[in-house]
Amino acid sequence: QTGRTRLISLKVDKTKKPRNVVVREVQREPGTSELLHVDFYQVSMAEKIRVEVPIVTIGEAPSLKVKENFLLQELNSLSIECLPGEIPNRVDIDLTSLTEVGQTIHVKDIMLDKEGTILNNPEQLVVKINARHIEKLVEEEVEAPVEAQLPEEKEPTEENSSAS
Repeated sequence: QTGRTRLISLKVDKTKKPRNVVVREVQREPGTSELLHVDFYQVSMAEKIRVEVPIVTIGEAPSLKVKENFLLQELNSLSIECLPGEIPNRVDIDLTSLTEVGQTIHVKDIMLDKEGTILNNPEQLVVKINARHIEKLVEEEVEAPVEAQLPEEKEPTEENSSAS
């Protein structure tokens, strides 16, 4: 229930003190998605760790009210380095500033609510407003078909006709 970005206090049998851990990997049964195995990673609260934090888009971009426009999301998570107690559950990206086609949000435009460093390339594209290119069919005036004119046949003359 905590997901991959929450710090978990895990008490193991026969230990007096719980351990601080994060989820490293989850294995599920193919087809049924039944939980098979979870790997935990014990962390020190004084040492920074690297985690993948999901990106969640919030708000509505005014430019998406035009039906030809769509949102292209290039990045779904950020690699963040921080103390275990500062791990964000998610990183919210507000779309309300995207008013025109071509506007973008890059990693460098993202500010974290908590302490931490984003490790992704600052120039990496996160989201962009694009427009579908819809070709409009233009009806051309079609001229009436020109009747084919065959060369006139000459009447047989005495020179051209052969006697049978």
